This record gives sequence, structure tokens and C-alpha cells, in this order.
Amino acid sequence: MKEMNCETGEVLQRKMRCSTLTEKYNALPASRQEERAALLKDILGSCGDQVLIKSPFYCTDGIHIHVGSSCVANFGCVFQDAEEIRIGDRCLIGPYTCIYTVNHDLDACRRAQKMIRALPVTIGDDVWIGGNCVILPGVTIGDRAVIGAGSIVTHDIPPGTLWAGNPARKLRDLE
Repeated sequence: MKEMNCETGEVLQRKMRCSTLTEKYNALPASRQEERAALLKDILGSCGDQVLIKSPFYCTDGIHIHVGSSCVANFGCVFQDAEEIRIGDRCLIGPYTCIYTVNHDLDACRRAQKMIRALPVTIGDDVWIGGNCVILPGVTIGDRAVIGAGSIVTHDIPPGTLWAGNPARKLRDLE
């Protein structure tokens, strides 16, 4: 777990850079695909080929997000990336899905000091996450898993399984 003050100069500069770039990205029409792809590579830590992230898209730092090839994230996604978010190849992420790596401290004094705790999120290859899902800090979703629309994922998901609900519960094996 990484603990940090979310309002240091370095963190604020990184967030401002990301905010400026995502505003430009979201303002570009979908028809300007080459410009959007180039801008996405500037926003993200790394980005594979044939990645489509529909606008509007929001992230906090950008540089901690690593997306594999042939991925699609539908419109309205929010990635809070104070820590790494790794998304494998051929993933589908539904509209309005949020991936969080950060939590505020439970202690009111530490919250007042702007202290946060961050854990990475890892999403394997060939994962499908339905619309309006929430992925919480520290979660790993295994290869070929499917997360049903509206789910809140609070813990690790094994490969090749179907999960849904709040909190997400295993419905069945897919393999």
C-alpha cells in the first residue's frame, strides 16, 4: 500500500497536466482518430495498439494507467490512478465504469492532512466489465473473467468466472 499526501506540488502538477490533456482528448471529435490515439499515448503510462477509449473519459494522473492492445472503454469511464491500473489485452469496459486505486484515510485528522492510501488494480486479458461497475483499490481480475453490469468489485476475481452484484458474487465458472 502506498500512502501519500494528495496535495504536494508534484502530485498537483501531475493532476493538472492530466486534466489539461484529458480536456483536449474529450474535446476532439471521434472522427479525428489519429489525433485522439496520439493524445491518449501522452495521457497514459502505456497504451497498446487499437485502443479505443470513448469520450468523455476522466483520470487523475494518467501516467499510472497501462492498457494492452485491442481494448475498448466505453463513454463516461473514470480511472482514479494514484497507483497503477493495468488492463490486459482485448478487454471490454462498459460505460460509466469507475476504477479506483485510492481511498481517503478513515482517521479524520489524516484526512484533514490530505493523506490517501493507494493500491494497484490489475485486469487480466480478455476481461469484459459491464456498464456502471466499480472496481475498488487492490483488486485483481483474472483473465477471461466477466463482471456483470452494475457490480461493485471489492475483492480479487479468479480467471474464467462470471461475477455480478453489490458486492460482486460468483455466479458460475465460464470454463
